[in-house]
Amino acid sequence: MRRLEEWQAASFQQRIEYWRTLARSGRQADAIQLMRESPDEPSTALESADLAQLWIEIGFRDQAVRLFRKHSMAFRDAPGFWIAYARQLVEDGLWEELRRVALQMRGPSRARDFLAALSFYFEGKAELGLQRPFSAATAFRKMSGLDFHPAPLGLTVLGVVNGQFRFQ
Repeated sequence: MRRLEEWQAASFQQRIEYWRTLARSGRQADAIQLMRESPDEPSTALESADLAQLWIEIGFRDQAVRLFRKHSMAFRDAPGFWIAYARQLVEDGLWEELRRVALQMRGPSRARDFLAALSFYFEGKAELGLQRPFSAATAFRKMSGLDFHPAPLGLTVLGVVNGQFRFQ
């Protein structure tokens, strides 16, 4: 009973780490079962991205994308969430969805102005993936006319371009 109480008192991030430990220690089936049976949902962009990363690590990329889709409205003001989501779509070659995500980033949001340059980058990347270089050039041109806010976000985009970024 005490273990159950401790489990219920654990934060969602602690549960993610527990599931990750199970999966990495050869108990992947147990981790998957616990993840699927968990009644809790991520309450932060970081938790959502971290849970999606865990799904990817255990080979359930489609589950990660579904998780991002599900939480895109809840975390629409978090640049790191969008970067993690878009990176996953790029890795999976889901160009149409990446394009939709880029447009969604420019939708109603407190961070819309901050996300505009980033959204045009992802739109351009999607257009390249869809073999539409002229549309890609247009999106990249729009991106180049905008500032990245905060400025370090521009460096993060460079990390995405170079394949080095992981949401943390």
